[in-house]
Amino acid sequence: KPAGLAEASAPVAGAKCERPASVGRWADNAAFQESWGSQLALGLCVVCLTLPYYICVTYTSWFVDEGFAIYRNPDAKGETPILEVLKHDFWGTSLNPPEGYNTHKSYRPLVTLSYAA
Repeated sequence: KPAGLAEASAPVAGAKCERPASVGRWADNAAFQESWGSQLALGLCVVCLTLPYYICVTYTSWFVDEGFAIYRNPDAKGETPILEVLKHDFWGTSLNPPEGYNTHKSYRPLVTLSYAA
């Protein structure tokens, strides 16, 4: 047997297996403890900083481009076959328009299909 290796001992029947006090008790460390007041303050701070971004969710009328992109777009209304939607830009115009028509080439078929759903 190589020198310096301790021989493993088998557990003794009826003996209690003690684990160190620090194992599984990381939350007891003072560096990780926070009072409920600081957690509440942090939560309120997060809510107050994010709330302004959700205010626009409550609007009920169409704004500048939404009427063209959703309300007047047959792709977004579900009136166009899916394979044709894949050939159109966000506004419902063909990506290869005929002479005299313009397209922004804004290709977002998943967004358009989500409106149609």
